[in-house]
Amino acid sequence: PRGGGQQPSPRPASDRAPPRYQNGPLRELGILVATRCACRWRSSFYLYTRVIAFAAYAAIYSIFFYGQVMTYSGVSNVSAILFISIAISGFMSITQVDDLKVDRDIFLREARDGYYRASTYVLSKLVQEAPGCLLGSLLFSLIIYFPVGLRPGAEPFVCFWMTFFVVSQCAMAIAFAIGALFPGEALPSVLVPLVSAINSIVAGFLVLPSSIPAVWRWVYQISYYQWGWSALMVNQFKGASYTAHCEGASGGSAPGIYSMIDDLLQLLSPGECIPIQGDTILEGFKMEGRDKWHCLLNAFWTYPAFALIFYVAMRRSVTAAAC
Repeated sequence: PRGGGQQPSPRPASDRAPPRYQNGPLRELGILVATRCACRWRSSFYLYTRVIAFAAYAAIYSIFFYGQVMTYSGVSNVSAILFISIAISGFMSITQVDDLKVDRDIFLREARDGYYRASTYVLSKLVQEAPGCLLGSLLFSLIIYFPVGLRPGAEPFVCFWMTFFVVSQCAMAIAFAIGALFPGEALPSVLVPLVSAINSIVAGFLVLPSSIPAVWRWVYQISYYQWGWSALMVNQFKGASYTAHCEGASGGSAPGIYSMIDDLLQLLSPGECIPIQGDTILEGFKMEGRDKWHCLLNAFWTYPAFALIFYVAMRRSVTAAAC
């Protein structure tokens, strides 16, 4: 070489700095699913909290709401059970917060050591919850739908099942996001029910949309409770017509908006029995013109939004722990 200099010899492979992660993302995900997720799926706690609990709630509700006849009181009761079906998934998501509390220290240690990325961990948690949500929502739907006497047909049942599944997935993503943003024992367990309570109030059932204070109406527009319940209501009532009350069926007096509709129809046509129109029920809740699948899609967007928040929070926790 020119100048009589010697070329520096390359560093031995053993002296080079190791890569940040030893495996690719797909390999990491496969390992986490085969070990962590599979272990969770085999645990009795997972089975009880994701599947059996929902089946037990459905059995209790189906006893109280069994065999609804679509009189005015029946319409009121069916609207209530559809709302309860949405709300229960949100309040049950507290189990995901407890799951994340157990995992957090292990995740921080292994992520710092380069075992897997935060993105892979988050994706594995979403994969972990999917089978339980799917099976739990199916059992809940089967136990509720037919004993209560909801709208007959395969498509309405599938819509009910898919809506409950999507809402459960959204509630799970919110719980994971809150657990990641606010680590600790108490705070996430308080915030998850609080978020569910706010969604319940602005969904349009407990407080009619026109009565929601202006400052909260934006929450109504983005609430996955509201869109999930809208999907179930449209699925049940759109285009339907009920005449059971004309045939002497009685299910008790009808409260609220249904009683007002009944009184108004009697004033307009005294002595004549007018069928209950499902579209009129939807108009009372400001759901006229809605499509059930579009409502379900609007509810779904909560899932990727909060899954992203979950990822960002977990990645920041790794960065903060490394400093």
